[in-house]
Amino acid sequence: MDPSYTGALLARFFLGFAESAFYPGILFLISGWYKRDELALRVAFISSGSLLSSIFGSFVASGILAGMQGKLGHAAWR
Repeated sequence: MDPSYTGALLARFFLGFAESAFYPGILFLISGWYKRDELALRVAFISSGSLLSSIFGSFVASGILAGMQGKLGHAAWR
């Protein structure tokens, strides 16, 4: 395995490890604030917010990649 991939895999592992508690933690946190009949709407907002951030994050990344293409003689994905 190429050493550059090893660093990227380790970084992704530790990032995923740190993020893994976010969704259950936020559900636990809001379950203490809202009544049972209000909770479903709040969970729907959180879930749709996660989806929307993924969509718009992809658009931002696409714009960055388009602007970086050919800079310093490299491909944008590098």
